[in-house]
Amino acid sequence: MAVKVIFCIITAAIALLFIAAIPTIGNRSKSLGIHREMSPDAGAMIVNAKGIITVFAGIAYILAIVGIMFGIRPFLLVGTVGASLFAGFYLIELFLWAFSHPMVWFGFATFGLHSIVTGAYCVKLYTTR
Repeated sequence: MAVKVIFCIITAAIALLFIAAIPTIGNRSKSLGIHREMSPDAGAMIVNAKGIITVFAGIAYILAIVGIMFGIRPFLLVGTVGASLFAGFYLIELFLWAFSHPMVWFGFATFGLHSIVTGAYCVKLYTTR
């Protein structure tokens, strides 16, 4: 139980950080300032996509926490979808900038791996209840 609570607290902190990225959507320079794992030569489309996916993942994480704590199964699916989109976008970033912009590895090691764990945990809870 304690591990579940600690996991939910960490996920809530990350979710709030993600949701706080709303003002960066549509503003390339602000977005690159927050998402430092993105290459400075990233195009506007990929920068905006990162912002939108990040905010969606933050909202999905909040719903996932509710699903984890109270057993609401549809919220676990939303958490899985949000985590999958976010982790998938990190894989795209790794494909694009793994060698030219090493900061993408740091971002993936922190937020990308947490996203994979969150999605896997939501799937586990969804299938066992």
